[in-house]
Amino acid sequence: MEFELLTNTIAAWSPFERLAWSAVLLLIAVAIGLVLYGERSHFRKLGKAGSWLGLRLLALPLLAVVAAALIVPAQKISGPEALAYFYIALFTLAPLLWFGGHLVFGRLLRPALSRGEAGLLAATGLGMLLLIPLGLNMAQMPIFLASRAIAESSFQASAPAPLAHAIRPAHRFVLPNVGEIYTQSLIAPTGLVLERIDAKSGNTWYDTKNSSHYHYCRNGEDLHLMWSPRENSPQLRLYWRHGDSPRHQADFVPDAAALASAPAEAFHITFRNDGFDPPVPMPRQRTYIGLPRENSPPFFKELNPAQPGENFANDCLLSGYKRFEWEKEGPIQAVALMFYERGSGTALRAEFIRQVQPGQPALATTQPTADK
Repeated sequence: MEFELLTNTIAAWSPFERLAWSAVLLLIAVAIGLVLYGERSHFRKLGKAGSWLGLRLLALPLLAVVAAALIVPAQKISGPEALAYFYIALFTLAPLLWFGGHLVFGRLLRPALSRGEAGLLAATGLGMLLLIPLGLNMAQMPIFLASRAIAESSFQASAPAPLAHAIRPAHRFVLPNVGEIYTQSLIAPTGLVLERIDAKSGNTWYDTKNSSHYHYCRNGEDLHLMWSPRENSPQLRLYWRHGDSPRHQADFVPDAAALASAPAEAFHITFRNDGFDPPVPMPRQRTYIGLPRENSPPFFKELNPAQPGENFANDCLLSGYKRFEWEKEGPIQAVALMFYERGSGTALRAEFIRQVQPGQPALATTQPTADK
């Protein structure tokens, strides 16, 4: 799994990142090569170049023995004791095997290496091993910052263009305890790839990829907005490509006149045993679900973690939303939508309760759990 994560990370690198990391690895290889060249020159003057090479080659199986002594027993130990063993062995058993092995092998070679010579090779060998993670770690932040700056510059250089998404008519709903809310959908044409979504906060635009966003959710290349007029109105900047065309950008701000003229509608959620159907797509980050518990009100929880087949890049709750383990959880008893008042940040909460029809059997329940 870790190897797969590594390969996926490398595959996602930009051309600059590939070039930068290749340069770092080349510099590390050159540094190690210079150390080896200096060692060989030194031992050749002493007439022990063959012994130096022999000990350097023997260091490879010795390294494997040291690694096995650290990892294999730790894997056979369960719990925190495994980590404790690893760290204790790292500072006791590993140095003993590494330096002791160099001393023993050095004395067996012909001409034999003195303890000082074998110890020197053990120390420089350890230094070369540590140089690899140290160099990679030191390079990580500068490469990340440079790559981010290059990517940001590339996005900001995108050519302005009319919004490619089709703007669907806005809806105006009335929610209990919240009042009016607005929803609106931006539907992408076939072939469009939405690469990034920025939002405006104050006078600053920021990339929403790694931040919470309540005003909208994404379903493929489509966007679905939901907000309260008591919140800040969403202001989005979309970056996209269409086919082989260059990247373009466009801003979207809801039309206040269109919102005001939209007829007020009631907001109804249809509950099913395995999930629910909202009247419009709902942002996942606004939504809590109420699960049943015995002789108590529903237990509300966030929709984390993702269920099988879900991902947080596509974070809209659409009609047909289903709980993967609904038979274990029990049918959803309620849905809550959260809004946050501009300025004060006061939470506005609308709850929609599942109605039990007369004569309907009692719903399955789960064990009591603390309220969210």
